[in-house]
Amino acid sequence: MRHRIAALLARKNTLTPTLLSLASAAVYLAVAAPLAPTIGLPALAFANSLMIIVHCILMYIVLSVTIGTLNIRQQLDNLWRLALASVGMSAVIWGLLRNLPSLNSVYFSDGTAVGAFTTVVVIGLAGTGVYFLLAALLRIDEVRMIGGIVGSRLRKRRAQG
Repeated sequence: MRHRIAALLARKNTLTPTLLSLASAAVYLAVAAPLAPTIGLPALAFANSLMIIVHCILMYIVLSVTIGTLNIRQQLDNLWRLALASVGMSAVIWGLLRNLPSLNSVYFSDGTAVGAFTTVVVIGLAGTGVYFLLAALLRIDEVRMIGGIVGSRLRKRRAQG
């Protein structure tokens, strides 16, 4: 979504993303207002998810009309790779959530603040690591781009230091 907004901003078009954000916010209000009193917090999470999805779809449509085709075949190819990396990350997170508390360690106990903190940190780092590892193995373009940027900055720092 950020790439789509940046593409419009690069064309000095700031009004369109703003109007689309307002339309997305209207979707949020249309869903959250009637459902929140009865369902509660899950209604807000659902409304937020729907708002983000609508915003992405609207931005995609507007950008397609503005600059032409966006190579849907390549995007679908990347989408299944992202989904596969997400499934792998989710499996690792789920497995750790089920098994870390059974270690009977104070560091992974649900009853202490330290246990909750270390559980979140360990699971977060493991999930992030697995996601980026799978994304790199699946050759997701954006991950390779991030790797190139980080690598070039590290090389610059070594050359300066």
